[in-house]
Amino acid sequence: MKRMLAFAGLMIAITGCAGTVDVVKDNEQTLVPASRYAWGALPPRPTVTPDNADIDNEIIRDRLQRAIDIELERQGFQKADDKDVRYLVSYHIGVATKQRVVSEPRFGGMMVRCGTRHCWSVFDWGMWGPPYETTRTYDYREGSLIIDFRQRGDDKLVWRGIYKNTIWDGVKLDDKRVQDIVFDVLKHLPK
Repeated sequence: MKRMLAFAGLMIAITGCAGTVDVVKDNEQTLVPASRYAWGALPPRPTVTPDNADIDNEIIRDRLQRAIDIELERQGFQKADDKDVRYLVSYHIGVATKQRVVSEPRFGGMMVRCGTRHCWSVFDWGMWGPPYETTRTYDYREGSLIIDFRQRGDDKLVWRGIYKNTIWDGVKLDDKRVQDIVFDVLKHLPK
């Protein structure tokens, strides 16, 4: 039983670390691989709050721009001047505080039963009846990164990658982590 609980805890820990990526594409226009791009309008400076101070700041923004440039160059895209490009690339960072409600079943414990000749142990509901459920609510932060490709000229959205993940306390967004997140998003670009 202990092994099964440890395995379940390990699986929750492994699957809880990975973020989700959603892609939105324009069906009428396709993103042409290995095109020229420039940076479009970047998001305004954030209002610093306790929720976003460690995620949305100048250092993280510089890391994001560098990581996006590196990954796009790796995929064959070429950075150029604004007037000489096909796409304008931009990104947005978001942090939201959310609540999650978790319900956990509670059962009775091991009971020792004795008969006339011997005793045995059973898993029993106990004297209080069938299992019951406890509910607890906790706050958590969810972060998201949106990377957009817009058609230069008409400013029409051609491709959008959206990364979402729970922000755990104590997790630092170093260069490696930012590059991994950007890679997770941009690996969905058409080849």
